[in-house]
This record gives sequence, structure tokens and C-alpha cells, in this order.
Amino acid sequence: GWTVVGDVALEDPALSARLADLRAAAKELAPDGFATELVIPPSQIRYATVPRPHAGEIAADDLLPALAGLTAIPPEELAFDWEVDGDDIRLAIVDSLTLSEAETFAAAHKFNPVVFGARPTPAQFPRPVDFGPTARAAAALAAATPAPTPVEPALVEATPDSAPTFASV
Repeated sequence: GWTVVGDVALEDPALSARLADLRAAAKELAPDGFATELVIPPSQIRYATVPRPHAGEIAADDLLPALAGLTAIPPEELAFDWEVDGDDIRLAIVDSLTLSEAETFAAAHKFNPVVFGARPTPAQFPRPVDFGPTARAAAALAAATPAPTPVEPALVEATPDSAPTFASV
């Protein structure tokens, strides 16, 4: 499982220094190396429910037609997770560019990002969202000996109408 190490506000004027402190705390917990999950903020995710396209096993390709029109972004430029819910499919959708930017930011601050996720409310999605591995995951995990300890250092993203939510890097 993931261990939350701490949090840093994105608007913190000393963001780089605070991120360095957070990285140092993660290293202290996992001196042999650590990996992080990038938890995407709720403001970047579109949750939707669509009709199940057919009975039986559902594959990602089966859902691409349903993604068309749910966002302004073409389906091939989206990352998504889904859960079958009776006759419906519940979707969590994010722009692939958002994932790329989050990974680049986390890697630049040496947080060893290996997977993308989200922490929705049960009304949004029935479980933690899994947007899959980062582009750097295979190389980062292959280079780690022993396997890195998963840690979840967090950044705070303030949303206009709610309490702060956490986005991990």
C-alpha cells in the first residue's frame, strides 16, 4: 500500500524547498528508494455513467465510442478507468496531457512517479481510480534494487467551492 508522507500547497511561495523537504522525508522512510503514485486532483477528472455496450467482458476499446463527446478531447487522447455497474459503465476520464504534465513535474522533483490514480467519492466512482502506469514506471522499477517502497507525498490543490483536496506526486 501507499504511505502518505506529507503535503505541500501548490501555491506555496517556497514550493521547491518544501518539495525537497517532502522528498527527504520519503527517503528517510524508504532509504533504499521510493516510488510515488500521482493522485490526480478531482478538478482534472470527468466522471460519467454510460450504457453498457454489450453483455460479457468489457475491454477499453469497447468504451471508446462512449467517450466521444463526453469531453472536448478526442477519445484517443484520454486516459480512463471503468467499472461495470449493472447495465451501466461508470467512467473516470482524464486528459492524457494532464498525466504527462503531472509525471514531468514529479520526475523533475525526483519523486519517482510510477502510477496514476485518483481518490473519488463513492458517488463519483466506486473505488480508487487507476489510470495506469507512468511512462517512466518500467524503467524506474527495473532499476530499483530492492523494490522501492511505495510512498504518497501529497500536494494540496485548493478547489473554489470545497475543502482542499490532495494530489500526490
